[in-house]
Amino acid sequence: MPAVSRDNTSVSETEARHPDTSGLDLMGPRQLVDVLVAAHADVPAVVACAAAETSAAVDGAVTRLRRGGRLVFAGSGTPGRLVEADASELFPTFGFPASRLSVVRAGGDAHRAGGPAEDRPELAAEAIAALALTPDDVLIAVASSGSTPFTREAARCAAERGAYVIAVANVPEPALADHSAVTVILRTGAEPVAGSTRMRAGLAQRMWLTVFSTAVMVSLGLVFDNLMVNVVPSLDKLRSRQLQILQAATRLSEEESRDALAAAGGHLPQALVATLAGVSPHAAAEALAAGGGVRAAIERAEAR
Repeated sequence: MPAVSRDNTSVSETEARHPDTSGLDLMGPRQLVDVLVAAHADVPAVVACAAAETSAAVDGAVTRLRRGGRLVFAGSGTPGRLVEADASELFPTFGFPASRLSVVRAGGDAHRAGGPAEDRPELAAEAIAALALTPDDVLIAVASSGSTPFTREAARCAAERGAYVIAVANVPEPALADHSAVTVILRTGAEPVAGSTRMRAGLAQRMWLTVFSTAVMVSLGLVFDNLMVNVVPSLDKLRSRQLQILQAATRLSEEESRDALAAAGGHLPQALVATLAGVSPHAAAEALAAGGGVRAAIERAEAR
């Protein structure tokens, strides 16, 4: 998508002016809503265009995470907040160990655009050094411009330590690519409000992060069928959801599901394996301990 500008000035694609939102400040509420929705409508197609690179990133990440590596996210400004939001959901939703998740983010003040830290690459270098990354670790570095000093330095330092670096940017040929094993380009072009990359670029980043992290978690065996069987039951609603998931996967009644979950000590994957493979909770626990998730454990338990 080429840069668009009314005055033909040479600008970055994400800084150009969008031709369909000219006169935005003259519009009433309904027209504003319609125009802004329409201006974001093709973002899923932009993410879909990067499917090959995203698949490669998932494959590379899963290989390393299976060896016990960590998942580290880096960003600043809007990307920093987005990576933090995505990382924060991986333990409660999928049970991915919180000890293997980190976020390297420039600035923490919600009222500032990344703060001065965005232009201080040495802070990123310090944060990466503190993590002592290894070749089994994965860093996802996200920057709309692909050249944010903080994020670029995080990627450089991680690559220097042998970590698997995935770069995500919204412009072609981003500087982040100099340090990445896989580069994902989400070419969103001009924003409805010129330069506000929290809009099209941010939406594409959010969608990509959701697709990437979910694909990784599924590939690691942390999902059974399309059910989040490793959900952490920290709330009443999530404990209820455990019962619903067990019922959906096994066709047990609510009372039978409660009994099966209780027999498994409240551990949903164990209850699932015990029920679907027709084995004791102890045998189910042993099958799960061998790795691979619920489906692999069921096959293992049935083969004994």
